[in-house]
Amino acid sequence: MALYHIGHENEELPEDNETFFHQTLKKWMVLNLSEEYSLFSRRVIKIVTLPQLVHKKDFVVGLLLEKLACASNLSLQPLLELLYVLARDLREDFYPYFQRVLDRLICLLNTQDAEQLEWTLVCLAYLFKNLKPYLKRNIGVVFHCILPLLDERRYEEHVTNFAVECFSF
Repeated sequence: MALYHIGHENEELPEDNETFFHQTLKKWMVLNLSEEYSLFSRRVIKIVTLPQLVHKKDFVVGLLLEKLACASNLSLQPLLELLYVLARDLREDFYPYFQRVLDRLICLLNTQDAEQLEWTLVCLAYLFKNLKPYLKRNIGVVFHCILPLLDERRYEEHVTNFAVECFSF
């Protein structure tokens, strides 16, 4: 008896110089066929390598923040995942955008939609994890950034608890 394995292109090992951003972009191009996400992906699909990503970082971060401002539930999860893999790729080069990104994510926490809350909190957790070495250098700035999340009158208890846990991490 012969067994055959038919692979899919997304199962292949990535190219040596391909970024996590590009891998994630391709993954979501298969999983998410919404028009919102397709419009975004067409604008950044040619950014494959880390040097290309570093060169176009202003454009990519700006476009992600623009799309997150008006994203529906159909495109929100892939955009948030792309945001934290972008931070993973850029590392210290992402830090100058942290305040703008955090402000956008805090806006996304003002919802009763459980999926949106989950995806946003996961994104925040990964951002804090990936940027921890750079955030530690400016702990006062980080505290000032998450201070609005500690307002129990504006946010649910789980959001406030999450902010405290992120800061303590």
